[in-house]
Amino acid sequence: MISFRLTDQEYERFRQLCSVRGHGSVSAMVRAAVHHLLGETELEDLPPHQPEIQTRVAILESHVATLAAALANIDARLTPPRSDQAQAAAQ
Repeated sequence: MISFRLTDQEYERFRQLCSVRGHGSVSAMVRAAVHHLLGETELEDLPPHQPEIQTRVAILESHVATLAAALANIDARLTPPRSDQAQAAAQ
């Protein structure tokens, strides 16, 4: 058994990382990290960051949609209406 100290903040950050990485417990993540450091597993063998990435992509998509709507609104307000002659000439 190995024991070491973490501050409350370090432990909370590590516990959150364990959840994001898909480990069931802090101990499971520590064991996986030790196996990796000993060369017994490849980094790719550790659980992926997919839940975290999927969440971030969803947030980004939401922000992009909001920005696109805001830009469309600005464009609509700044673009002068076309006269009937200008519309006919454009066709």
